[in-house]
Amino acid sequence: MQTMAQAWLIYRLTDSSLMLGLVAFCSHVPVLLLGLLGGVIADRLSRRRLLLAANMVAMLQAVTLAALTLIGWIVPWHIVLLALVLGMVQAFEMPARHAFVTEIVARDDVPNAIALNSSAFNVARFLGPAMAGWLVAWHGEGFVFLLNGLTFLAVLTGLTLISHTLKPHSIAEGSIGRHLREGLAYTWHQSQIRIALLMVGIVSLLASSVAVLMPVFAKNVFGGGPRALGLLLGAIGVGALIGALRLAHRRSHGDLDTRIGAAALGVALCALLFAAADRLWLGMLAMTLAGVAYGTAVASTNTLIQLTVDDAVRGRVMSVYSMIFVGLMPFGSLLGGTAAHVIGAPATVVMFASLCLIGAIVYLRHVRPDARAWGWLHPGIIARSVAIRGMRMSKRWVEAIRTDELKPGSMKRVSIEGHALLVANVDGRYCAVDDTCTHEDASLSSGSLKGELVKCPLHGSRFSVITGTVLEEPAEQDLRTYRVKIEGGVVYVEWQ
Repeated sequence: MQTMAQAWLIYRLTDSSLMLGLVAFCSHVPVLLLGLLGGVIADRLSRRRLLLAANMVAMLQAVTLAALTLIGWIVPWHIVLLALVLGMVQAFEMPARHAFVTEIVARDDVPNAIALNSSAFNVARFLGPAMAGWLVAWHGEGFVFLLNGLTFLAVLTGLTLISHTLKPHSIAEGSIGRHLREGLAYTWHQSQIRIALLMVGIVSLLASSVAVLMPVFAKNVFGGGPRALGLLLGAIGVGALIGALRLAHRRSHGDLDTRIGAAALGVALCALLFAAADRLWLGMLAMTLAGVAYGTAVASTNTLIQLTVDDAVRGRVMSVYSMIFVGLMPFGSLLGGTAAHVIGAPATVVMFASLCLIGAIVYLRHVRPDARAWGWLHPGIIARSVAIRGMRMSKRWVEAIRTDELKPGSMKRVSIEGHALLVANVDGRYCAVDDTCTHEDASLSSGSLKGELVKCPLHGSRFSVITGTVLEEPAEQDLRTYRVKIEGGVVYVEWQ
């Protein structure tokens, strides 16, 4: 719930996809910087006590964010700072939580336990965004932050009641530096673990770039608000829950490496479908299918590592997993937000999906070199075809202004993804053009009309109301016009 409400709050305050990426970056970059240290601590201290301490700090962070929002003191840098604090907590909590699973179940039950753990996580991921979307619309972001803080009481109670005497782990001895080197060396020399981590890292980059742009898709592509955002994020959670539950019911886990590659391939293809969607229901369908593949890839990678790693270095290896899976998310978020600011959200998703698609094919060719189907699945061919199709699907109809806000014979400035445009209403005909002047608005005189042409008094240029084509343009101006359409009392501009 907090992730969704936090994303919506920062986007509402700044209207910037770049700030969305920055907040997501700060939420996850501590896992990359401090993750190895968190793994060493998980091997040196009681993991149960470490989990208790981490969740206490996370609860305090959520309550602080709620208080600032409810009082009305919240500003963007507060959100960035508190996101950084939560990321530091996750750097120590995640390795301990992953390694703690093997202390409370027998080895034969580890695959099913991991899948069930992923299922529980994705239940929250399904309910949280959906609930947050409605709660933000009804009560605001502050109420969601407060409710999230209170949910930590259940986590702390559960950890207090858990009896972990079944398989207590041996406390590692020696210097922190030596433990760091041992964990990295072990991970690198286990080739099966190494290439699986590489694959899940690519999936993480794609997932984070899509997730951080969800508010942009919800508002500008699908024309919705917090509810639409909650439905999209909830669709991912439902899919991931289905994928994890499928793994929990499986008895055989001998083909995990192949399953990881196939799931990564599915994530990429579903992301391409999402980038092409122009209706909310189609976007939700694509995200549900992507969630199934995503949940399968993540749970399979976690299971593969847990079944392969030695108990003595489990915390450190799981910290490498956390660093790659979660630590790469800030880079995906930041790159995704930055790219969307330049080329638009749909084209950005196509770019990251292409990377994931190529990575999945290379991975599958490595773990299944005998497969007959790899001849035509050449990464270069896939990359070129996806890039061409991605450019074609990058144009979208974006809401610009309501018709009742623009009286006949008037022109007003609007902002789309940080770009200034002028939208004009000429006797019920609407047109849009780049805003390269400093005036707030202007009126169109009757003398400005000539058939289907409108003369912009601010620029001295004429452009077609119907096609948006510039017919006359001053030499000193680089004026661009846009196609427009009217639906449901809203003026939409074709945007790329």
